[in-house]
Amino acid sequence: MKDRFFVIACLVIPLLFLLPGYSSFIFPAGSEYSDLIISHYPNLIYLKNSLVEWRQIPLWSNTILSGYPFAADPLSGLWYPFIWLLLVLPQPLGFNLVISIHIFLGGLGIYLCLRKSGIQKFGAILGAVSFEMMPKLVAHYAAGHITMVYAVCLTPWIVYAETMYQTKSNSTWRFASGVILGVIALADIRWAPYAGLLFVALRIGNYYKKNLTFQDNILNYPKRFFNRAGTLIKETLPPVLVALGISAGVWLPLVQYSVLSTRSAMSISESLALSLPPARLLGFLFPDLQSYCEWALYPGALGSLSLAAIIFSKKLWKSSSFWVFVLFISFFWSLGSYNPLMQYIFSIPGINWLRVPARALFMTGIAFSMLIGIFTDHLLGHRQMNKWMKLAVSFICVLAVGLCIGVCVITHEWNIEFLWGAGFCVLVAAIFLIITVRKTIPAIHVFAILFCLLILDLGAINFVNMDFRSKESVINEKSLLGDWLSKQAGKFRVYSPSYSIPQLTAVHSGLELADGINPMQLQIYDNFMRTASGVPGEEYSVTLPRFSTGQPDVNNQYSVPSPQLLGFLNVKYICSEFPLNIEGLEFVKKIDSTWIYENRYMQNRVWMQKTSALTAGESEPLSSQLTIEKYVPNQILIQSNGEEGILVLSEIMYPGWKVTVDGKQANMTAVGGLLRGVEISTGEHEVEFIFRPVLVYLSAGISIFTFIVIIFFSIKENKSTGKNV
Repeated sequence: MKDRFFVIACLVIPLLFLLPGYSSFIFPAGSEYSDLIISHYPNLIYLKNSLVEWRQIPLWSNTILSGYPFAADPLSGLWYPFIWLLLVLPQPLGFNLVISIHIFLGGLGIYLCLRKSGIQKFGAILGAVSFEMMPKLVAHYAAGHITMVYAVCLTPWIVYAETMYQTKSNSTWRFASGVILGVIALADIRWAPYAGLLFVALRIGNYYKKNLTFQDNILNYPKRFFNRAGTLIKETLPPVLVALGISAGVWLPLVQYSVLSTRSAMSISESLALSLPPARLLGFLFPDLQSYCEWALYPGALGSLSLAAIIFSKKLWKSSSFWVFVLFISFFWSLGSYNPLMQYIFSIPGINWLRVPARALFMTGIAFSMLIGIFTDHLLGHRQMNKWMKLAVSFICVLAVGLCIGVCVITHEWNIEFLWGAGFCVLVAAIFLIITVRKTIPAIHVFAILFCLLILDLGAINFVNMDFRSKESVINEKSLLGDWLSKQAGKFRVYSPSYSIPQLTAVHSGLELADGINPMQLQIYDNFMRTASGVPGEEYSVTLPRFSTGQPDVNNQYSVPSPQLLGFLNVKYICSEFPLNIEGLEFVKKIDSTWIYENRYMQNRVWMQKTSALTAGESEPLSSQLTIEKYVPNQILIQSNGEEGILVLSEIMYPGWKVTVDGKQANMTAVGGLLRGVEISTGEHEVEFIFRPVLVYLSAGISIFTFIVIIFFSIKENKSTGKNV
C-alpha cells in the first residue's frame, strides 16, 4: 500500500505545475490563439446548447462555414466519452482537469509497461514522469490540441496490453489492444495511424521474438519468417477489426466528409507542411523556448544521455533496441519534406490525409520515456557503465558545452536555451559518473536527485512555454460586437475577412458565420468562397478566408468581397478590422476596432425563385409568404404560400439531408451548385428539411455492436477460465 501511494504521489507531482492555471485558459506563450478557444470550446458550447434547448444531439452545425456535418467532424468530440464529462464541469477547470487525468493515465501506462518489462520501481517512475512532462505534449496542450493530447496519453496502454497479451493470451487481452486503439481513434483519428503502426510493430516484434530462433542455418530464417506470417496475420487481424468497429462512428462519416472536402485535393507538399527542419536536430540537446508546438523535441538531459549510453551498451541493447528503432524511425518520419523517402510514401492514396509529419515526435517522446526507465533502472541496480557508455555520455556533454560556448561567442550574448541544455547535461552526467564511482550511495537518494533534476529541467521549460489567461478576458473578447449583432432583427449570417468575430464569441452570441476555421471544409464551399470573399488561393488552408501570413487583421485588406455572392449565403453584416469601400456595403457603425457594414444584397434565409434560375444571384426572388416554423440543428420546417417555383433554403447541400413537401418525399435541387432547393407548386405547403445521415447511424450501430460482442466474449472467456481453474 505504501509503495502504491509513493508511486501515485510521484506521478501526481508533475501535474502540480498546472495548478496555477486551473482556473484559467492556457495559451502558448507569446501567441494570441489556441485551438481550444477556436474550436473545442465553441463546439462544446454548441453541443450543450443543442441538448438543453432542442433536446437533440446535433449532427449538423450552422455555427461556421455556413454549416457543416458536425457528426463527421473529428473536432466535434461527439464520440469520445470524456467530452460528455466536460458538459457538466465548469470551464476552464473542466478542460484542465480532464487533460490532467489523461496525462496521469499516460504516465501510469508508461510506469506499468516498464514494470511489466522487469524494470524496478525507481526507473519506472522516472520514465513515467518524463512522459508526463514531455515538452511536446505540454506544448500541444497549450496550443489547444486537447484531443491529440488525449489520444497520445492513451497510447502507452497499447504497449501494456501487448505485454499482458504475451503472458495471458485469453480473449480479454487478445482484444485489449484493439479496444484501446479504437478509443484512441475516438479521441483523435489523426493519431490513430501512428498508434496503429506501434501496435502492429509490437505484435510483429513480440511474435517473432517468441517463435523464431537461429537454431539451424541462418538461411532458414526468412523461410520460417514467411511460414509463420499467416499465423501472425490471424492473431493481428481481430484487434484491428475491433479497433475499426469501435471507432466506426468517427471514421465512416469522416471518409465521406474527407472525399468531399479540401483535404482530398491536398498536394504532397501541402501534406508535408510543418515538417521538422533539420536545424531542429539541436532540440535533442537544447530546449526551444516559445517555439511552435509541432517542432518541440527536447527530451531533457536525462533523455539524451540515456539514449547515448544505451546505444553503446550491449547488455541494454536487447531490452531497448525496439524503442531505439521507434525513436529514430519516428524522428526521420517527422522530417517530412526534408526526408526524400517521404515524397514516395505520401504519394500512397490516403497517406497524404495524415498531414503534419512532425506529430510523429510524440512517438519519439514515448520512446525516450521508455529508454529513460530502462537506463536509470540499470544504473540504480548495477551502479556501473562500461567505458563506451562513459565516453558517449562525456561526448554529449562536451558537444553541448562546446555548442553553448560557440553560440555565446558568435552572438556576443548568453543564450539561455544553450546554457540550460549544457548545464543540465553536465549535472546529469556528473550524477551518472558519481554513481558508478561511489556505489554505496542509497538508491533512494540517487532517485530523489534524478527525479528533482528531471522535474526542474522539463517543468521549467513547460512553464515558460505557457501563458495563463483568465476566463473573463477570453470570453469577453469582442463581446460588445457580438452583443450588438445578436440584437439585430431577422435570421442572418455574418462574414469577416479579418476574423473580427472569434468563433467562441459567435457561439456565445448565437451568431452564424460564413467564414470559419476548421481543418475540414467542403470543397464546393471553398470554391464558392474564393470568389465571394475576393481572397484567391488554391493551396490548402484551415482558415476561410485564407490569411497569407497568419495576420488576420491586415492580410486581406486589399481583397474585394462580393456583396451579391455573400448575400446569396444570407450574409447581412460584414465585420472588418479595416475599412471597406465597396458598392452594396453600407457602413453602420464602428465598435472598438471593428467596422460594421450592412449588405444591401442580402437574400433571406429562405426565398422563392423561378424554376429556371439555378445560378447564384441569377434572379430576383418571387413574391411569396415564407415562414420558418422550426429551426434546429437536424431539422428545418418551413410554411410557404405563393407562386410556383423553387423554394431555396440558404443552407449547404450535403449527403444525408432529405426534404419533404406536405409530408411526401421530394427531390432536392442544388441551387447555385451549393444551396438546398425544392420545387413546389402554387399555394400553401409545408416543407421540411431533415438531416438523416445513414452513415452516422450505421457507424454508431457498428460501434455499439462491437462493444457488445467484446463484452460477451470476455465474459464467456472468464467463465471458461474459472471452470478450468
